[in-house]
Amino acid sequence: MKYKYRQSYILIIFVLYFTLSYSTNLRVNKEALDSKHPDTLESINKQAILYYKQGRYGDAEPLFIKCLKLSEEVLGPKHPNTLSSINNLAALFDNQGRYGDAEPLYIKCLKLSEGTMGSDLDWF
Repeated sequence: MKYKYRQSYILIIFVLYFTLSYSTNLRVNKEALDSKHPDTLESINKQAILYYKQGRYGDAEPLFIKCLKLSEEVLGPKHPNTLSSINNLAALFDNQGRYGDAEPLYIKCLKLSEGTMGSDLDWF
């Protein structure tokens, strides 16, 4: 019986650790690097993914949008990280049942991916 809640405690510690870790990493990157540096963009994206996985969609959405806009500006629309940002935002909308918002993003990501990687899906 004494181990009944052990797994729950471990999970809580794990979530808190990563929440603090990503928040600290994002803050440090913003302070040390330009806000448009690829490492800062990656930190923003990781923080948004963490919020998404926690079901904190209201916190995740502005970060996904910011990451997408900066990725398009800094890396270009066809860069793999930009494509991931588009897909992440689409997945967030999809998961919320906002299909009208998700579909154009999925289509945009697919078209840009085809332009970058080709339309042959043998690589998949």
